[in-house]
Amino acid sequence: PPGHTLDPHHGTATCMAAAELPAAGGITVVTHALPIVNKVLANTKITLMIPGGIVRPNEDSLYGPLTARNMAHLFMNIGFFGCGGVDARAGVTNHNMFETSISSAAVGQCQMVVLLADHTKFNVVAVNKTADIEQIDLLIADRAPAETVDALTVAGLSVRLVEND
Repeated sequence: PPGHTLDPHHGTATCMAAAELPAAGGITVVTHALPIVNKVLANTKITLMIPGGIVRPNEDSLYGPLTARNMAHLFMNIGFFGCGGVDARAGVTNHNMFETSISSAAVGQCQMVVLLADHTKFNVVAVNKTADIEQIDLLIADRAPAETVDALTVAGLSVRLVEND
């Protein structure tokens, strides 16, 4: 929505969501993911905020104390996050501890947290915890086993399955 700040964090699902942002106007996008920066950079109707940091070349993302400090001073209306895994017991997890710490900090700065995951992320537990299930407002996925959706719903997560075209 116009005037909102969005925080799409880097991953396949979040890059797909960011590809839809050029149609939006009057929003501020906060990201530490360079592929997302490149998707919205040319849109003059979007204010782009990059929290800075050290470049992680193999992932084209920014991390480190500068990123963490700047993220702690930003507040977003809606945050879109990817993950390495989502599990009813373990919560939302990811692989790289430095990027996970930035995502964890950003989760705490969002009024609404949306997790984007494809079916391969369910019942997977990566080594670093990003967030508890209770911190996520909505999970959007392409598909998931019914028992997994039931377990996540019982854990308090709203799940929306969408067709991918």
